[in-house]
Amino acid sequence: MRTTFARFATTLFTLTLLAASSFATARADESDVAEGIARAIIRQASVKCLADREFEFEEATFKGTAKAVEPEKHVEVEIVDFLYVPSRVVVRYDLTARFEFAGSVKVEKTEHKVRATANVSAQLDLSANYREEGGGFVIDAKIDDLDDFVVKVDGLEPDDLPGGKAALEKAAAESLAEHSEILIRDINAWLQKNNRY
Repeated sequence: MRTTFARFATTLFTLTLLAASSFATARADESDVAEGIARAIIRQASVKCLADREFEFEEATFKGTAKAVEPEKHVEVEIVDFLYVPSRVVVRYDLTARFEFAGSVKVEKTEHKVRATANVSAQLDLSANYREEGGGFVIDAKIDDLDDFVVKVDGLEPDDLPGGKAALEKAAAESLAEHSEILIRDINAWLQKNNRY
């Protein structure tokens, strides 16, 4: 009788472990699917948000405009951290897009007119509640943080700018960082108006 009970207890314990493992795998699979959907929606939203928009800067180091260059072609999204629970995600991601800058940059107390193309990267924290509706998703999302700007210039006019590309990279990254609260407000307003995917 003890052998039968011991076998039963062992079998029950094994089944419990298998069920827990299956549940954990299902949750992981569900989370992977949710992360893939989130990445696709973030990319789609970023492309739409950047298309046909010009950002103006009036900072000490850079005065001018920045406009995304072919965002549908150049926007990249890399998920850094992802928390998923049904109907809610919290995502930290790196966003890279190509921009054209035009304006003036201050180098060694002198302003210089510039035009440049550059890849701009930033890290964003986004939280969102979502629900399925009408064959798509309604997403109430907001950017909570925007930082770690990196600007990599690959085309610069004039090419004899004092300090070269590095001077513009530094000035543009500083201007973006100083402008981050305004960018967050602007992006969040856009997200509220464009919440169906």
